[in-house]
Amino acid sequence: MSHIRLLSMCALLVLACGGSGPVIKHRLSMDMLSNSPPEVREPVSDAYRNHYEAKLKLAHMEFALNDVEYELKIAKVERSMSSQSKKIQKLQSKRNLLSYKLKLMDAAKAQVLGLDKKHDSLTERIRYLKAQRRYLRKGIKHGRAAVYHTEAQFELAKATLAKERNTIPKGFALKRFVAQEKRTGKVARRTAENSKSAERSAQEKERAWKKASK
Repeated sequence: MSHIRLLSMCALLVLACGGSGPVIKHRLSMDMLSNSPPEVREPVSDAYRNHYEAKLKLAHMEFALNDVEYELKIAKVERSMSSQSKKIQKLQSKRNLLSYKLKLMDAAKAQVLGLDKKHDSLTERIRYLKAQRRYLRKGIKHGRAAVYHTEAQFELAKATLAKERNTIPKGFALKRFVAQEKRTGKVARRTAENSKSAERSAQEKERAWKKASK
């Protein structure tokens, strides 16, 4: 199965099972555009392509969040194991001191220092993973908003063309599609700002982790 096909299936699953309820109320059937020549349907095709890509990005972030959740659990276990190793080496150092095994004591102390550095690195890694998780959660929220917004843009493109071609159905009102696009766009822009802020925070935490790992 190709990468594109896999992401497509993921996107459909995400949209079917996760997130809040639909916010797109005004839709127009493609049948209204069936007699339109291909060249005038290009804005509609572009809008549909953007909507499809937004669904793929959302699916990617959903799976990235699941991966980070497991990575965070593993990092916490590793830090716990590191703490236990430090305790063992400290006890061994005290035992060697009582036995006047100075060389062994120095070796144990050196190992404790190494474990301290590893422990600090794991702590920074956990901070980074938590920040990355926050970013992905906000990114997913934005991703859902982007899916709705691009769908609203798609519906508006269809509605605009249908009006131009005079193939509108009974009770049609273009202003509803315009208002729908503005409303979803406002949410998409707000969530995008929140996502970018969380991403910058995660990048700062990542730099701190890499510095502590040197």
